[in-house]
Amino acid sequence: MNAILLAASLLAAPTVIDNVRVETGTTIIESATVIIDQGRVLSITPNKPASSATPQAGRSNATSTAAPAGQTSGAGNGTATQAGYSNGAATQAGHGNGAPTQAGYSNSAATQAGYSNGAATQAGHGNSVATQAGHINGAGKVLTAGLIETRSQLGVAEVLLEQESVDSTLKDAPFSPAFRVCDGFNPLSVRLPIARAGGITSVVVSPEGGVISGTGCWVDLVGTLASRPDASKPLAMFGGITSRDASRMGDGGGARGGTWLAIRQILDDARLHRRSGGRPLERMMSLSSLQLEALYPVLDGKLPLVLTAHRATDILAALELAKAEKLRLVIAGASEGWLVAAKLKEARVPVIIQPSEQLPYDFDQLNARDDLPALLERAGVTVILTTGLADEQNARRLRLEAGLAVANGMSREAALRAITSTPAEVFDHPAQGSLEPGKRADLVLWSGDPFETSTLAERVWIEGNPMSLDNRQRQLADRYLREHD
Repeated sequence: MNAILLAASLLAAPTVIDNVRVETGTTIIESATVIIDQGRVLSITPNKPASSATPQAGRSNATSTAAPAGQTSGAGNGTATQAGYSNGAATQAGHGNGAPTQAGYSNSAATQAGYSNGAATQAGHGNSVATQAGHINGAGKVLTAGLIETRSQLGVAEVLLEQESVDSTLKDAPFSPAFRVCDGFNPLSVRLPIARAGGITSVVVSPEGGVISGTGCWVDLVGTLASRPDASKPLAMFGGITSRDASRMGDGGGARGGTWLAIRQILDDARLHRRSGGRPLERMMSLSSLQLEALYPVLDGKLPLVLTAHRATDILAALELAKAEKLRLVIAGASEGWLVAAKLKEARVPVIIQPSEQLPYDFDQLNARDDLPALLERAGVTVILTTGLADEQNARRLRLEAGLAVANGMSREAALRAITSTPAEVFDHPAQGSLEPGKRADLVLWSGDPFETSTLAERVWIEGNPMSLDNRQRQLADRYLREHD
């Protein structure tokens, strides 16, 4: 956890988001009050219809959700709460204190950290008690967990046609498990704020360009030097077994059998190297000691092995390898995954897919289908959605990829989970990706349906801290719009 963010969250007052539609990926609450405190989601309180004492469309908050042990949470009616809110006068469309309102709340006691209305207003908030917590009116808006992009080159690829700014690939190195792509990660990249403005709060930065490309890392898009990831603590090993990946193997490239032979040989060498304690052996090893040692966590099942494979037979071969070697496998791409969906489910192997990529681009993807995410969901396969490595500059499109999956039959709930909670679970970050009490407050407040192209991310929080949505693209747009006014 970033020390600066932690200190800031401890000093900050709670944030109250009122009247907001909450979408968690498992449930939808049409109107709720959400309280963020100390970097966590403190409570989510559904706004239930008021009793007969409150006419027309009034609401009364009398319930609260569970909060971490030792904390009192929620919004209360008539009693003080640790983190709630209190209203001090009747309003036409706001918050009242001790009196019914037409379309608001009626609370009769002050709270320790919340907001208070002390004078009548038409549609706003008075100030009989100083407001210590930030209050946000979420009416007409949607709150979700922050989005997570799992196939990203943010921070390691700035301008693709300028090789000096591309640090995601080792040339002429089909097997480089010791390559740590996040050694070259730049948290000050101009690309990060653009992705964050699209609701992305975390990314999995991954290498590309080999059968075994190297390790990636988890990055929260805070955009400070202090947020630079520790490359010595890798998140996953990445590789690929597509025709393109096989062609990088030099003289033996092109034949899939040769690719699988090389992978099995390297894994066997890594096991032998560990058993020997690194001592010299009679036969030559396929890779250096440093490269083989990088595979130890993969052999132990501590690091997932993310392999890009599209053809059904390649996916089956990867499943067989994972079973034989007891590997923790994740399949990326999987254009023909619907043909082997039952096998993927049986093996409990997650897949990472890009809905907009489902076209027969090459011989690996001849059986691609637009409804791939829906077919895999129905088969019970764990699905993660991505914008793909080929679109690394547009991670902000992640929500639109999810919308495309929904348009082709995937359930809305599963699509939201596929860009929030599911990647967090698969990549061992269970405190993130979920909108529920006690979890980390990585949140996005949307102007409307997050899967619609016209919707904007109005506010973004990472670990409870509000993030700037300013970025170079907006600055350029403002500059040139001003010049043409």
